[in-house]
Amino acid sequence: MILGAEFWMVLAAATGVAWLLPARLRPGLVAAVSFVFLVRLDPYGLAAMLAFALAFRWLAPVTRRPGGALVLPVLIVSILGYLAWFKYLPPILAALRGEGPAASVLVPVGLSYFSFKLIHYALETARGTLPPSRLGDYLAWVFLFPIFTAGPIERFDHFLSERPPRLDARLVAEGLTRIAHGLVKKFVLVGILIESLSPGHGSAGHVGRLLAELSERPVPEVWGFCALSFLIMYLDFSAYSDIAIGASLLLGFRIMENFDWPILASDISAFWSRWHMTLTGWCQSYVIMPVLGLTRRLTAAIFAGFLAIGLWHAGTGCWAAWGLYHAAGVIAFHAWQSARERRGATGDAGPLRRAAGTILTLAFVTGSFAILAGDEAGGLRDGLRILARLAGVDVPARAEAA
Repeated sequence: MILGAEFWMVLAAATGVAWLLPARLRPGLVAAVSFVFLVRLDPYGLAAMLAFALAFRWLAPVTRRPGGALVLPVLIVSILGYLAWFKYLPPILAALRGEGPAASVLVPVGLSYFSFKLIHYALETARGTLPPSRLGDYLAWVFLFPIFTAGPIERFDHFLSERPPRLDARLVAEGLTRIAHGLVKKFVLVGILIESLSPGHGSAGHVGRLLAELSERPVPEVWGFCALSFLIMYLDFSAYSDIAIGASLLLGFRIMENFDWPILASDISAFWSRWHMTLTGWCQSYVIMPVLGLTRRLTAAIFAGFLAIGLWHAGTGCWAAWGLYHAAGVIAFHAWQSARERRGATGDAGPLRRAAGTILTLAFVTGSFAILAGDEAGGLRDGLRILARLAGVDVPARAEAA
């Protein structure tokens, strides 16, 4: 959607008209343009989302009034139920019926991002942390079309506060440069360089061939397959984020950053402070910290947070295992850090140690993409087979094990 010709025409027209209006009217126009643009893609889904958005706008303030305590859980359960109906219930039912991972339904466009934004709005309204806002501001934030389908997960208080006062040459240059960065990543780095190295990489057929020949494939080749999967996802996803951030800037909204060179992180904890930062921050605020406060167990909180991160992407065993894999890595890193501190180790790591840490972090993250490869073929068992092969271990396919 974000790369179609209609997207660019709507962006150009909306940018030109929006800056002719007074600042107080600009968000309303952007909201209307965004909704009309999106509703063409999924009319029934967008109608339901508009109903949810208006209900949250009307009911969230009730949570701060006497007798309104039950409104907050009702709002959160309702939007999570709507999300689960499309994203999590179908794969569960398919697994119970033995239909395999391919059985699914069409998820309404942008539903995961939409749901998490509304939960943020409800919780922060209940806490009284959000500044006053107009309906146009709210609907522009909910439906802003450059970020609606691929993020970032913008926070409402940030959306209200980060607005350039005028459209000038510097702002246009900044927005267009950011868009150009995204287009280069998408069409040059991914579209030409990587796809030429491994055409069809990540497709079910491609993964199926890997699985069929897994025991014969050299271990370095399997590592290369997973590393390429990681690199493609990073470049592709960060490209969309660049384009969304640049396009939003042209419309007058400075959106939160989503990536900060995670491939340079020297440990897995730093990696997650740089990768999909808006999702990580959301789960930090609304999953990890509440679970930590409830259980007083950091391990439980980290596992809950990363399970939420995995399942946010898709309600499959592979994505759940991917989240738990990263949780185990973060917990192991914190345990290692604590052990070093108990031994009296102090000071920053030197360049050699940082380089070694970066290599180990990239290797660990690459391993997680072995698990995700199973999502394109037979499921979690196949993903774990590829992960085992990275360590030189051959796990037979199900038919071979019988």
